[in-house]
Amino acid sequence: MKHVLMLSLVVLIGLSGCQFFGPQKKVVTTSESKNDSTIVKQKHFNDDPTSPIEWKVGMKKTPEGTYVRHGESVRFTKSGKLAEKIIYKNNKKEGVRLTYHSTGKVYKEQPYVNGRLDGICKRYDREGKITAEYPYKNGLPGIGLIEYTNLGKARANPVISIQKVDNIKANGTYSLSLSLKGDGVKRIKSVEFFEGKLVEGKYYHKNLTPIKNTSSKKGEFTINVPKGYQVNKNLNIIAVAKTTSGLKLILQKTTSVNVRGV
Repeated sequence: MKHVLMLSLVVLIGLSGCQFFGPQKKVVTTSESKNDSTIVKQKHFNDDPTSPIEWKVGMKKTPEGTYVRHGESVRFTKSGKLAEKIIYKNNKKEGVRLTYHSTGKVYKEQPYVNGRLDGICKRYDREGKITAEYPYKNGLPGIGLIEYTNLGKARANPVISIQKVDNIKANGTYSLSLSLKGDGVKRIKSVEFFEGKLVEGKYYHKNLTPIKNTSSKKGEFTINVPKGYQVNKNLNIIAVAKTTSGLKLILQKTTSVNVRGV
C-alpha cells in the first residue's frame, strides 16, 4: 500500500512539474547587437513564434539599464508585406513615418520631429496618386488641407457662414448662427465651432472656447447684452470639420460685434 501511495505521489509531482515548469510559449524574441548595447525586439502574430513576424523594432540600453525604442521600427501584414516603418530616437518618432497599401504603394507620409507630427503630411491612393496633404506643427493640425480628385486637381473647400441674429429687444441676446457654405460642403460629415486665436494664426489647439452645436453641422454663439451694456469686440470663429475621408479641415473667419443693450 505504501508503494502504491509513493508511486502516486511521484506521478503527481511529475505532472505538476510538466504543467508549471515546462517550456512556455515564447512571445517575443530579441537578438543582441555587438555595438552600443542595442537589440532588435520582434513580435509574432498571435504571440506564436511559428507565425510570421508582426513587428520588429530597434532598442537601446539606457544608463539606468532599461531599454527604449531606438532605430527602425517595422510592421508587417500576416502575408509578410510591409505595412509601416518609422525611425525612433530615444523612444521618440523621428523622420517620416510611412504606411503602405496592400499593393505595396505608400498610403501615408507623416513627418515627425521629436515625437510629434511636424510638416506636410500626405496621403496616396492604391495606385500611388496623391489624394490629400495637410500641415502639422509640433503635433498641432493646421489650416491648409488640400484634397485631390482622381485627376490630381485640388478640390474646393467650403467657408464659414455667419448669420447675425439680433434678439436684444426680445430677450437681451445677440447670436451668431454658424455653418459652412460653398463648394465642398457636401464632403463635410460634421463640424465643431470654437472662438479664439490659433497658434501662429494657423494651428488648432485645445485651449479654444467651444461653441454650442445646434446640429452636427451648425453652431450658435450667443452673447448676453444687458440693458445699457455695450459690446464692441472682434471674434475669431474657428471651424474644425471632419471630411468624408476622415481628415480635419480647419477654417477661421473674423467677425465684429458692436451692439448695445436696450
